[in-house]
Amino acid sequence: MKINKGMRGTWTLRVLALIACTNLMLPLQLNAQLMENNGLDKKFLGHTLDNSAGVYITLKDVNVRKAPSTKSGKVGIVRKGVRLVAVGRAKGTKWIGIKKNGKEFGFIYGTALTAVLDGKLNSSIFGVLESKGKPTCNYTINFDAKHKVSGDPQITSDYSVTLSCIIKGKKVKFSATMFITELPYQKRRKNIFQVNLDLPGVVSADGEVVSVISLYNLDKRILVFEAVTNSRVGKKISGLRKSVKSIPEILKAAVEFSYRIWGPNVWKSVEYGNGF
Repeated sequence: MKINKGMRGTWTLRVLALIACTNLMLPLQLNAQLMENNGLDKKFLGHTLDNSAGVYITLKDVNVRKAPSTKSGKVGIVRKGVRLVAVGRAKGTKWIGIKKNGKEFGFIYGTALTAVLDGKLNSSIFGVLESKGKPTCNYTINFDAKHKVSGDPQITSDYSVTLSCIIKGKKVKFSATMFITELPYQKRRKNIFQVNLDLPGVVSADGEVVSVISLYNLDKRILVFEAVTNSRVGKKISGLRKSVKSIPEILKAAVEFSYRIWGPNVWKSVEYGNGF
C-alpha cells in the first residue's frame, strides 16, 4: 500500500500498501544530493563503469568479488541491511562497484542490492507556478527531517512547502507538506520511489487530506503522476510525466504536477479556508 503523511505528522494508509522492506541498518549518514554516480568511462579495479545510484542497501548477506564475475575471487562479505557507497556499474553487467572506508573494495551483483535516495537538502528550493486559468504562485520548499515509518523499515525525507498565490487579485498564502520514500516503496528490486504532496489545510467532509501521489523511476529517471486521493479536487490528466535526475528536480516536478491537478475546489478551499 502507498503511504500518505496526514495532518500533524500522523500516518494514514492509502490505496495501496507499502510492502514491508528489508531490515534497515544505518551505520552512516550519507548525503546523496546527486542520486547517481557518473561512472561513464571511469575505471574501478581495472573495469570500465557506467552510471549507477550513489548509495545502495543490501537485501541479503552477499559476497563481494574482486571482479564483476561469480568466478572472481571473494574479497569480503556484506551483511543484510548495510548501506554501501557505489562508484558505478560495471559496463554491460549488473555488477555494482563499491567502496569501503573510502577505498576500492569490490563488486556486488545488482539483484542483491536496492538503491537508496537521500532526500536531504542543503538549501531551499524556489519556483514559480503559472498556467492559463489558474492562480500564479511562488513557492519555497524546505527540508524538515527524516522519519521512520511506524512498523516498517522505510524512512521518508519530509519537507515543508510555502505557497503564495494571487487568487482573484488577492495574495493568499498557504502551506503544504511533502515526502519522498528513501527506499523503493513496493518491490525492493524495482527502483520506484513514492513522492507525495499533501495539503493539510484542504480537508474533505470526511477528514481526508488532499494528497497528490507521484512515482519516481530511478532507472529511467522519470517522475510520473500516479493518483490524487479525492477525485472531487483534481482534474483528470493522463500521461503526466517529467524527466528528473536530482532530488530538487523531483520535488519541483511533484509541485508542478500537483498544481496542474488541483481543481476549483482546492482553490476555493485555499481562498476561503474551508473544506469541500
